[in-house]
Amino acid sequence: MMKKVKKDFVTGLFFLVFGGAYFASAFSIGSYKGYGGLNISSAFVPKMLGLFLIFLSAFLLFQTARTWAKLKAAGQEDRPGDARQGLFFKPGEVGSFLAVFLVLILYVALIEKIGFIIMSGLFLFAAIRILAPEGKCNLAVAGIVSVVAPILIYALFVYGLDMVLPEGILG
Repeated sequence: MMKKVKKDFVTGLFFLVFGGAYFASAFSIGSYKGYGGLNISSAFVPKMLGLFLIFLSAFLLFQTARTWAKLKAAGQEDRPGDARQGLFFKPGEVGSFLAVFLVLILYVALIEKIGFIIMSGLFLFAAIRILAPEGKCNLAVAGIVSVVAPILIYALFVYGLDMVLPEGILG
């Protein structure tokens, strides 16, 4: 259990820093107003995503601190030589992280040429396949999510918020 607490702490800390940097960099986005009556600049969504990431990371750190305190009070924290200690990440987890990171790089590199809907669908499907536990990935559900989610997100941003997303080969 303590190993999970350590992972959660490092993950929360990493995404707290990343969210802060993401939020700060959103202020460098040029101002672009939507076509509709909404008075939302093009930096609005990135700023909200950065704040959301900061909030979720802080919540994870808070929960981790509470769990660690409970484990410590119960005398269940790891001790040197404890059999529960070992690698911080299992070898398969490192491979999964690197695979998703590679897919993310491809997503960013190709989104302008191929388009938001197609690349987001491919990214979601690949990430679901990579991150799902062995033998637990339902291909039908992964396919449906990978098709429906990008279309709904595209519709929300383009028609609801009057924002521009890459159309790629569909445009």
